[in-house]
Amino acid sequence: MVVIGVTLKDAIEGPFRALPVIAGSMISFGLILAVVERRALLRRPLGSIGIWDGLAIGIGQAFSLMPGASRSGTTITAALACGLERATAARFSFLMSLPAITGAGVYELIKHREAIAAADMARPIVLATIMAFVVGWATIDFLMKFLRRHPTYVFVWYRVIVGLLIHALLGAGML
Repeated sequence: MVVIGVTLKDAIEGPFRALPVIAGSMISFGLILAVVERRALLRRPLGSIGIWDGLAIGIGQAFSLMPGASRSGTTITAALACGLERATAARFSFLMSLPAITGAGVYELIKHREAIAAADMARPIVLATIMAFVVGWATIDFLMKFLRRHPTYVFVWYRVIVGLLIHALLGAGML
């Protein structure tokens, strides 16, 4: 993912950030999730994940570099396509996020360390990090419980509706 991110950095931070691209990405990934949700076997537990599953889910994570895609959404979709149970797919997705999110956070801290020190921002950043961890943990817990009992269609509808709304607002000249 790092190699792809560095290679496509200019496109990701440039033309891919356009609202029509983001809206199209939201709709596309929502529809892909709908197809996967409908066709997936959803039987395999966490212990059944093999190297090919990890590779497929890792490729799903690379798609999250596209603005409008969601890292957890792309990895959960890939895991469901591999036949994992919904809660297992979410658990594996969040386990995969630890190195990516930690690496990105450390990179940003190093990149902006002088500005952080000059503005005496260390304490607010530590507090914000702790709060993000607590809220993130609670959100993950909620999502895991939700996915044990419900399909992912609410996320499909959310992505499609927001994507269409962005397109409509752009068409009306409001964005």
